[in-house]
Parts: sequence; C-alpha cells; structure tokens
Amino acid sequence: MNKFVVPTPEFSLKLPVSGKVVRYRPFLVKEEKLLLMLKESKDNTMVLNNLNKIMQLCILDDTKVCDFSYADFEFLFLNMRVRSIGETIDLETECQSCGKKTPCVVDLNAVTEEMENTTVPDSTIMLTDNIGVIIKPLELKNAAAISNLPENDQLKIIAAFIDKVFTESDVSSFDELSKEDQSAFIDSLSMRHISTIMEKVGQFPRLKTEVNYTCTHCQHEGKIEIEGLDNFFI
Repeated sequence: MNKFVVPTPEFSLKLPVSGKVVRYRPFLVKEEKLLLMLKESKDNTMVLNNLNKIMQLCILDDTKVCDFSYADFEFLFLNMRVRSIGETIDLETECQSCGKKTPCVVDLNAVTEEMENTTVPDSTIMLTDNIGVIIKPLELKNAAAISNLPENDQLKIIAAFIDKVFTESDVSSFDELSKEDQSAFIDSLSMRHISTIMEKVGQFPRLKTEVNYTCTHCQHEGKIEIEGLDNFFI
C-alpha cells in the first residue's frame, strides 16, 4: 500500500425512484478532468455514455448504473458532485427586467432534498373501463434518444414511458410487443390519453429547482427555473 495515497471516503445513498441503497465514493481529480471535458460537448449520447462509465468507477457495490432510471442517475450524480466538488454552483442568468447577465447561486443540497421528498406516483392509468397502462420513469438507456427527439414527436416520446399494457384478462410488457403492435397501440391513443400519461410522468422525481436572484445591475429580484443535468456539472 502506498503510504502517500489519500484515503477515499465512502458514502451510501437511497435512490428516490428504485429505493435501492448504493455505496459510492466521490469523484477524484482524474474523473473531474473528464467531467470538465464532457461539459463542453453538445453530443447528448456521448455525454451520457461517458458519464455512465465515470460514475460506475465510483460505485463500491454491485450496482450497475446502466440499469438506473434517469432520475436515479441524476440524483446519484448530483450527490457525487456535492461530495466531490461542493454544495453550490455559481451560474449566470439573464435578468428578467433589464436583460443583462447576472450571477445566481444554486444550493445543491436543496435540489437533492427536493428530489428525495418527491413521492413516486401510482403508475397505473386507466385509459378506458377495461384497458390501462402501467407507466415507468424514463430509463437511462433511453434518455439520449428521447432528448434528441423533437418535442412535437409525442408518440415516440410516450412509448419510452409505457411499461405494461393490460386488459381485464391480459397483461403484456410493452417492450415485448412487436413493433407493429406497439405502433398500433400508440396510434390508437387520443390526445387526452397522451396528456394524462405525460402529466403522470411529470410527477416522477427529476432534477429541477427554482433559484432566486437579485440582479447586480438593476437590483431586480427574480426567480428562474433550472432543469437538466447539463446545468449541474462542474
């Protein structure tokens, strides 16, 4: 054992969606360098794939990051960042009054606490009296593909959140249906069905917070909403 190697602390964390307890360590300098490189990339698929690999290096048990929901992935990343780099992030935002750039500070502990306190919704939705779906949070393996879809491509987006389809006498895993059957089911949904499903999906924990700021130019006091992993890097 090298006597000049600094011992690395270990932590445990309960994930908000799966409820699984994960043992992990903070990011080290070598991983922080990689995170800085990823921060500059605009390729969502490349960023998520590499972030997955970096976080897996920090896992101290048999947990596989690739099996996470995206919300659990975000939550674990944020906690690793807090333990490694610090509890706040300094950002700039455009003042809603004068339009000039002004600094604001994000309290990461408040963000993680908000995710922890979000109740996972009942996942069953009845579409008719005898046909329903069981929804699921966005899975990490689908996150990059979904982020690259246009917002108006609701049918492809909604397919990523359907876990099972059921009737009074049958339950089928949506992933195990043929592509033709999946498409037929999605195409049969009304806009009301889609709205109901997406409203329920929006109740799952996610990396999102509101931040108050005071403009350094005009002293306007405002509030902004910050969402998405790219806002919580280094």
